[in-house]
Amino acid sequence: MLVDLATNGWAVVVDTGRVYVRAPGWKATGAGLTPAQVQQEKEAVRQSLAARVDEQLNRAGAQQFIYAQERAHFAMGGPRSILSLIADGPALAASLRAVGPSAIEPYIEIADDQRDPHTGLKLWDVFRYFRYFWSFPYYSTPGRTLPILVRDAGQPNHPVCGLLCLASPVPKLTVRDSALGLTPTWLEAVVLVLEALAHGPDEALLRALAAVELLGDAAVSRERVAADVGALLKVDVDGGPNVVERRLLSLSQRARGQRVAAARRRLSFDLMEELEAAIRAISVRDLGLTHAQALKNPSRWVAQLGEFAAKARDDWKRSRSLAEPQAEENRRGSQEMTDDEISETAREPLFRKKRAAQLRALLVAWENLRPVEGEDVGDALRRHVLGEGFKWPPEAFQLTGGKYVSQGARSALHHRLSRLMASQVADVSVCGAIPPYGLLLGGKLVTLLALSRGPSALYFQQYCNQVSDIGSKMAAKIVRKPADLIAITTTSFFSVGSSQYNRVRLPPDLGGVGWEHVGQSRGHGTLHFSLETTDLLQDLLHVETGQALITSRFGEGPSERLRKVRDGLLLLGLPADDLLIHGMPRRVYLAEFAPHFSRIGVEGAAKPWRVSGPSVEQTAAFWRARWLGPRLERRPETFDELGRFRREDYLLSKRLKRSGLQQGELALVSGGET
Repeated sequence: MLVDLATNGWAVVVDTGRVYVRAPGWKATGAGLTPAQVQQEKEAVRQSLAARVDEQLNRAGAQQFIYAQERAHFAMGGPRSILSLIADGPALAASLRAVGPSAIEPYIEIADDQRDPHTGLKLWDVFRYFRYFWSFPYYSTPGRTLPILVRDAGQPNHPVCGLLCLASPVPKLTVRDSALGLTPTWLEAVVLVLEALAHGPDEALLRALAAVELLGDAAVSRERVAADVGALLKVDVDGGPNVVERRLLSLSQRARGQRVAAARRRLSFDLMEELEAAIRAISVRDLGLTHAQALKNPSRWVAQLGEFAAKARDDWKRSRSLAEPQAEENRRGSQEMTDDEISETAREPLFRKKRAAQLRALLVAWENLRPVEGEDVGDALRRHVLGEGFKWPPEAFQLTGGKYVSQGARSALHHRLSRLMASQVADVSVCGAIPPYGLLLGGKLVTLLALSRGPSALYFQQYCNQVSDIGSKMAAKIVRKPADLIAITTTSFFSVGSSQYNRVRLPPDLGGVGWEHVGQSRGHGTLHFSLETTDLLQDLLHVETGQALITSRFGEGPSERLRKVRDGLLLLGLPADDLLIHGMPRRVYLAEFAPHFSRIGVEGAAKPWRVSGPSVEQTAAFWRARWLGPRLERRPETFDELGRFRREDYLLSKRLKRSGLQQGELALVSGGET
């Protein structure tokens, strides 16, 4: 473990028999750094992860895979290998000189088990091979994963010019969640502005917006909150932040009062509806109550459900014992199961525990959020969001980051967040160019294509009929979730210097959607721990507990690897929370296909982006005009750089510490193609 930390840039000091470690002091921003210092910081980040990347590359299975992709085989057009899918630099330069930017004709395809017609390689294997080009390790993530190849039909063999992958979002990324209007901080800011609009003069609204600005939170900025309030009040939010504020100020006092009252009702209704839907989504068939009974008198059932959950947890722990063989559980996904099998699985200790515990927590929240008899809707919302003691006018316009938001409102926001993140928000977990397209701003191309309707359509195609695994087993029946994306999110690799997401926005005639910087992540995770350390910590947990409580089974919890490392560190008596903060902050970006749709209280249905967004061809044409053409005019030396590009130099086998290939086989990989 100490080797892992040291190779990732941590300081390790031994003093009087005690070992101390300190995380690297990564820069949060590039403010005040010279261009040379920015490059030094980026290189330090790359080097800190080099050991983890090398570890993956040099595993026996990875080496065999790499050699298999590089080994030439004969197809109709002659010898072919992964090399055929790396663009020939001199030929690409000649093509660009001859016909200009239109020489590059991007398209996208899912990297599945289908075979590439040009090389015979499986498309997923092609994606996996090129993913090893990245400077950070690749781990499989729980949930949904949709790998996409960006290819160039304008060149022989349609080489890969970039990779894109849509995946289930990581949990608990506060800046992203706030930017989508799904946190107590956002709710408090919006309700305070509504109070100012309803009761005060123009000055009150400006003071409330100024209080939002003082938060210093890019995800809950003055501009974003003003736009969200405008959407709640059904005010036109196009035209920029100052325009929205002027439109809010232009409302008459009577119109303000009416619209704010309607917005409060919708906010309160949506919070209650979110909790009720979450309660009804849990099967209660074997829990001794009905949904109607639970909703009518929630406090009556809380203790009983707590007992159910405790007993089911004990049963689940016994089912994970390593000391004796246990009954085989049904490990198939819900997609392959019948209704009866899903219902049976819902009664297994794991899901009985989850159902009882989650329903108990929801009923506590429902009891908390239920309106008091005779209480005004506006008063109730104010009490649940701004606190019992809030009165208008406030002594000071000051926000607390959601400190006084009630348990019931928090729970409703949390379940709305979980619902949307499960199927309608995706994380762009891989996004970038493959050499030599980086010389042609291929990274900008891929980030733009992510905003086209193409990836959203592929996502819908892949998941529109998929049965929700956890949702089905919690409901004891088949559940399918919506698959129309309303937003995508991502993080940049570096926190300093320029990012490929900066200034990337579609023009108004193509929808106007763009990547927005909404804040930074804290730098939490297991990137700095090796696979060997993870395996050793798992063995330790097995030996010490005699149970396998952490497995890859869907439904046990987020990130199997994270849970293993955390619990193993705790078992060793180490400060797990501190050691899991690698301190490598990243910029968080958000692109909303259906602006404001995720916010509670906002009415209206958005047209699916997979239908209304621009096509891949339209987006590629914009990239050629906005980015590629100017690059070639501004940097004519790009042609010479492409002419010197040797694709053989980029084969992954060049980076391996040992080779299993014979010299003749390597020669065949590089030969036979013009």
